[in-house]
Amino acid sequence: MANTKVQIQAERWVVRELERMFGVGFAKSKVSLTWGGAFEFDAVSIDGSVVACVSTSKRRTARGRPAIGKLHKIRSDVLFLLNARGATQRVLVFTDAGMVAHFEAERARGRFPPLDQVELRFVRLPDELTAALTAAQRDAAVEVSPRST
Repeated sequence: MANTKVQIQAERWVVRELERMFGVGFAKSKVSLTWGGAFEFDAVSIDGSVVACVSTSKRRTARGRPAIGKLHKIRSDVLFLLNARGATQRVLVFTDAGMVAHFEAERARGRFPPLDQVELRFVRLPDELTAALTAAQRDAAVEVSPRST
């Protein structure tokens, strides 16, 4: 089974960067949704006004193909972000510049919510964390790849 420890470390590092950027504390937290129920977001400001989802996924798979499953997951996250009760600022944070570029292009085509509804941010991880995350993602790709017999 793939080791997600590095991904969790990267998410925590990004949350600390959000604290620095916004000047307030953040924590993983459930937020009520406008239609009922709740969703656990990766980062919610102490006052609940800023809600964020963090993606450490890459835009392309290990074989260079578009990471369609990851893109769908992010679109799902946006649905929850848009319906987070009490949030005045909704943010998607990426550690892969290719993901930001993809969703900016989607926004330009009118296929993604405008900036006043969902902000996109890129956060560059430290080199050693990037290397560890890349290695973990490579290991996970090998684990799910079909084996030639």
